[in-house]
Amino acid sequence: MSVVVRRYTRALYELGDTQGVAERIWEDLRQFGNIFVETSDLLELAKNPLIPREEACTALETLCLHGDFHPLTTSFIKLLAMKRRLKLIPEILRDFERRIDKRLGLIRGDLETAHFMGRAQVAQLEETLSERLAGRVQLRASVNHNLLGGMVLRVGAYLMDASLETQLMMMQKKLKGLK
Repeated sequence: MSVVVRRYTRALYELGDTQGVAERIWEDLRQFGNIFVETSDLLELAKNPLIPREEACTALETLCLHGDFHPLTTSFIKLLAMKRRLKLIPEILRDFERRIDKRLGLIRGDLETAHFMGRAQVAQLEETLSERLAGRVQLRASVNHNLLGGMVLRVGAYLMDASLETQLMMMQKKLKGLK
């Protein structure tokens, strides 16, 4: 992550935090990020230096008003357009999410399983991990059809591979070591 991204994100986060609207700005940024990625015209606006900055700002301001964004979010997006830094939006989103998560004591993770895991089972796993990691764990669960069985869990810097394939490889190494 670049120094420029950290500076922009820190400034926006601190302004939002002092005004008590950091979560609202986060929601606005996520909504804008989704629109930004899905709309080819916005990508063109970010990349094409031939589009006048004022025209880009006007178009983005209209979009922000239509999306009912907080004025701070709108000003920030316009600033990025004026500085021709809209392409930084995905990185800014990641950094802002990290800051919000840290403030809320939230630890995000990914859970891949061979078969669908019910919400109750995921919630139980989140609760167990929350106790062990001293923070509130939130998992994004998905089914990985390449897994034969078991699960792969990534939370922060931790990786737990309890997939059937990994278990069989470990067993094979142990058996080879016995000979």
